[in-house]
Amino acid sequence: RHQAFYRESEHAEGERRKHAERQVLAITRAILHREALETARTSGALADLVGQVAARSRDPRNAAEELLEAVRREWAAG
Repeated sequence: RHQAFYRESEHAEGERRKHAERQVLAITRAILHREALETARTSGALADLVGQVAARSRDPRNAAEELLEAVRREWAAG
């Protein structure tokens, strides 16, 4: 009986930790998304890259990678 309770409580603790991790990561993703989008728009990088993709002078994947680099540069510059 004691062993069964112990296993169940260990399982419950593991599940709580997994749930807590999912919550923290989901919130982190949302914050990063919001902040990156704001930076991309404010810097003008998003508009420039969208224009290039629309004009078919750059593919969307390459534009996304460049956008990420532009946001990283802006963040590093502070």
